[in-house]
Amino acid sequence: MRIFLSIAAFLILFPATIFALNYMGLINYQFFAPKYEAARREVFENTQSYQQGSVRDFDNLYLAYVQAKSEGEKAVILDTLRHRTAGVQHDSIPPRVRALLGI
Repeated sequence: MRIFLSIAAFLILFPATIFALNYMGLINYQFFAPKYEAARREVFENTQSYQQGSVRDFDNLYLAYVQAKSEGEKAVILDTLRHRTAGVQHDSIPPRVRALLGI
């Protein structure tokens, strides 16, 4: 009888322990995931390829602005430039784009 109770207790407690450990892992992930993501994003934004791509994108938008024929096109491109430069440090924006935006 004692062996049967031990086996029954094991069959009940083992899955409960696994469930509790998984749940604690989920709570741990819920707490730390935003911190990991913020660190990953910061590292990504400081890579040379991202910085060069941003500068190239700003230059392409500047050239599109210069080549735009109508004021409507220019307004849309200028608005896009303002939007994309909003979260970027001003030293990484090319001087001619800064002059165009009045930064």
